[in-house]
Amino acid sequence: MSFFTSGIDPSGKTVTFLPHVYKFRPTQRPGQQDVNWPIYRYADVLLMYAEALNEQGQTAAAIPYVNMIRARARNGTGTENRASPADLPTTLSQAQARTAIFDERRIELAFEGKRWFDLVRQGFPTFQAAESTDPTVIPTNIQATRMVWPIPQAQIDLNPALTQNPGY
Repeated sequence: MSFFTSGIDPSGKTVTFLPHVYKFRPTQRPGQQDVNWPIYRYADVLLMYAEALNEQGQTAAAIPYVNMIRARARNGTGTENRASPADLPTTLSQAQARTAIFDERRIELAFEGKRWFDLVRQGFPTFQAAESTDPTVIPTNIQATRMVWPIPQAQIDLNPALTQNPGY
């Protein structure tokens, strides 16, 4: 696996990162300025709706929306007729459905910039487990503060009732 140099940190050390792989490539210029980036796709909306239904205790109603995504993957362009991914049974428990929905999001929305938000919604233990597999992160240094961003100081200055997120 190759690395790319991101730049020099304030201490003068060269900082390198694993390549960020996205489904949509940037233009010749550095960065992602001219990339048409889908904020939401229909598959994302269906999976968000399935997640919401499941969290409201309507698991049997949520599963058909996940199965719509799986059916599209099975059929491809319409000429394929694959056996997998098979439909999920509507008899899953809420916890099993939650796991299945997040797994489906991980696969369907790969490299679209959604994973971090999914991990944050699942809580710190899941976030910590996923972060510990990242070779750029020291496993013993994974803190819950990585799940939130700092509040910009300009916003805190405008509203003294705001307090900075822990760890910043």
